[in-house]
Amino acid sequence: MELNRRFYNKGSNSYSVIKEEYYYFPFLLDLKCFKSLRGGSIMKKKNLFISLMIILFFVASGIPTHGDAVYKGSRRRTTNGIISVQVTPKRLKLLAWESEDFTTIIKVKGSTSTAVLWKIEGGSGNENGTIVVNDPNSVTYKAPKTVVEKRKVTLVATSVANTSKKGKAVIELTPSIIPDITPGSEVDNTITISNFSFKPANLGVTPGTVITITNEDTVNHSVTSESKKDDFKKGSVNGISFDTGTFILTPQSITISNDAPVGTVIPYFCTVHRGNMVTPTGYITIILQ
Repeated sequence: MELNRRFYNKGSNSYSVIKEEYYYFPFLLDLKCFKSLRGGSIMKKKNLFISLMIILFFVASGIPTHGDAVYKGSRRRTTNGIISVQVTPKRLKLLAWESEDFTTIIKVKGSTSTAVLWKIEGGSGNENGTIVVNDPNSVTYKAPKTVVEKRKVTLVATSVANTSKKGKAVIELTPSIIPDITPGSEVDNTITISNFSFKPANLGVTPGTVITITNEDTVNHSVTSESKKDDFKKGSVNGISFDTGTFILTPQSITISNDAPVGTVIPYFCTVHRGNMVTPTGYITIILQ
């Protein structure tokens, strides 16, 4: 006798179909075979003896008797599904108003959709920061403009195909000490490098402004944008980037695009003296006209 059983494997999100084959020995159910030998016919005694010999043979051979199952083989049918969701980077520190790209690493079985839904947990409203979806599996997270004290928020990516599968990244937010803005003017939007310092420390300009950079030191300097404070690598913020290259005497200039978002803060550094300036990082902030 054969019996197919279907089992759900929760851990692997799959089903297994097991074919069970049973061997039954009806003569074991015939209790008449076990009547007392007394008064029994020679034929009955002979049948009982043969039955007992058959039982002993199967027991000695390891073949199961009544009610035992022999698994003659199985076949596994696996359904499509999400195996795991991870977010990278998994842990990160950001200053107020800084941003970072996050992506998902998704393991799937079959052709299941790898799309995810993103959300931020740990605060309320804009206190969490904001996310901009780049594609179904990556976002750009921007820290809130103001962070009063250190705290953590969690970026969560939830599989659309299986909402029980989630990936998380922990972001530690740190207060950013950005110098007060010194607004430029229609006739003077200048950053001066003097005694290894950027002056003013934070120049406020409107979109479309041309900024003049002068170097009063006797060594080469540069004004080069970075994506994060003290990152000391060329980078951009909200698509805004600039690099004067190294120079001494001849003033240089950089132009802020007309579509630069108001409120954007772009840190910058000197590529020659990375982190070794008196003011390692200067700032340009986009302000309203």
